[in-house]
Amino acid sequence: MELLFGLLYFGNLIFVLKSLYEESLWMYGVWLALGLFLYGVLSVITEDRFICKEIWRGICVVIMLFVLVNITLNEEKPLMSVLLFAAASILFLGYGYLRKDRFSRVSGFIFYAMGMAGSLSDINGGKNWETILTSAVYLVLLYAIGLGIYLWMKRHREDYHMASKITVHLVLILAISTCAKYLLPIDSDIRLLLIWILVSAMNIAVAKTTFANNWKTGAKEPAFWWVTYVLNAICITVGFSQIADGYMETWIRLIAIVVTVGLCSVFTLTQLRSHSALAKNPLVPELFVSAKYCLVLVFVLSEMGVMDYVADIITLVFAIGCIVVGFYIRKKGMRLFGLGLSIIAMVKLILIDIYYDNSAARAGSFIVCGMLCFGISALYTYVDKRMKKEELTEKSNTL
Repeated sequence: MELLFGLLYFGNLIFVLKSLYEESLWMYGVWLALGLFLYGVLSVITEDRFICKEIWRGICVVIMLFVLVNITLNEEKPLMSVLLFAAASILFLGYGYLRKDRFSRVSGFIFYAMGMAGSLSDINGGKNWETILTSAVYLVLLYAIGLGIYLWMKRHREDYHMASKITVHLVLILAISTCAKYLLPIDSDIRLLLIWILVSAMNIAVAKTTFANNWKTGAKEPAFWWVTYVLNAICITVGFSQIADGYMETWIRLIAIVVTVGLCSVFTLTQLRSHSALAKNPLVPELFVSAKYCLVLVFVLSEMGVMDYVADIITLVFAIGCIVVGFYIRKKGMRLFGLGLSIIAMVKLILIDIYYDNSAARAGSFIVCGMLCFGISALYTYVDKRMKKEELTEKSNTL
């Protein structure tokens, strides 16, 4: 049996070399059909009748992937390549789930992800009816396959696996970003803005719905939450790049600022309530949230060309806001961050950004700065002690 399959693969390699030399589409088809046939034969042979079953099946998958990638890159038929990748993923995923075959499931997800090549390669050198049609068909097929996987796992919970869910989520995120390049017939800057908003909205929707939970038990899955969190951080970085792009129109940059602030706010409550191993000290998530908003504020002020002393005043107001909010929601980390930031902003404003004509005025500024910093610190300490007394009174009353 091993010798028979060795001869078949040797014949398959001859087809490989010949198809690569002639770049013949029908030879690709023969090669693809033969690889699929061998995979099907291997799948129905039981383990005890074949020693290296999984290795041979892996070779079949590699052969079929190689064929499809060559069709995508060498033939100017993007729609056909996308349909072939989609058909392969449906075939392998369907067989894998129906027959409880994990190897076929993994192979199907590989074809599912590799289908991106059909849309990522700009074969025709520009936007035309074929690339638009290819992208539309590709997007519909990917979402249909993803929905099918989701519905199957919801119904047959024993087949649930988080890696499958992550793969579906990432592929659909990439599908929006790549297909929208051809589907949105508008200016490139506006198209980039819309793609960014669509991808961010999809990631947030997935993170905030039951899709993010374990489909078996309904419990939360920290690993998948981290995937959505990292994608959200990437979207925030893209927002920074749009804000920093001085060639974009002002209204686009303003929308980018609003959306970036919104993306920073999405997981704020989750971060403040975090009790993970990375945040055993409750001050860590509180300081992180405050620093995150401060970074956005400083970046926006610097990129929008705000004068230094105005930026210092705005930063000082933000710091006071952190202190007030920290007292209101009883978050010590936010209060400490606001206290430190207010002192830094005050020192920078009085000693660096304000110009003085003589040394006496500059010396006086040092005195004023010291008095203000001391006053802010004293006021903070007074309010903090008073709040602690109120907390102790409330606890004693409840007892």
